[in-house]
Amino acid sequence: MEHRYHVRMEADIPALIYRCGVPVATGRMRDASRSGVFVRTSYAELRPNQQLELEFPLNGGGEGATRRLRAHVRRCEQNGVALEMDDRDAAVAASMRALLRQLLDHGGASPGPVASVMSSSVVPSAMGR
Repeated sequence: MEHRYHVRMEADIPALIYRCGVPVATGRMRDASRSGVFVRTSYAELRPNQQLELEFPLNGGGEGATRRLRAHVRRCEQNGVALEMDDRDAAVAASMRALLRQLLDHGGASPGPVASVMSSSVVPSAMGR
């Protein structure tokens, strides 16, 4: 039996993973909770306890609005990575609440284009991963 602090919601939202401020991989959120997300990605350079940033579209801020949050790698799996955010930080908590509202409103899918998240700023070697 799993014991979690927060309920997870299914998601299908594009995301960018940044290390040291540089976008290194693309992925898609599989699920989200108030304090974390699981991102499907084939990028294999992540390790538990690494600090990184996750950028994703957020509908509530207008078209093209994104959030970039610091995250901590909790677990790495063959198909992705579990990330934890510090929901004690007021800005992070507000962003995660907005993400969960978006998931409720749109059934887990990203409601519109996310050109800024899937921008050409991602290094080409990371795009196919």
